[in-house]
Amino acid sequence: MPKKNDKWLNRYLDWRATSNGEEVYTEACLIALNMASRGFKHYS
Repeated sequence: MPKKNDKWLNRYLDWRATSNGEEVYTEACLIALNMASRGFKHYS
């Protein structure tokens, strides 16, 4: 996995720690999955 994703992941974890609500969490998961699938297609 590309290193630059680590920074984004840490930022996401920080954001998640300060946010509340399952809706926000679910939306973030969907965005993360979308980004990941695009990233894998890009790097493969």
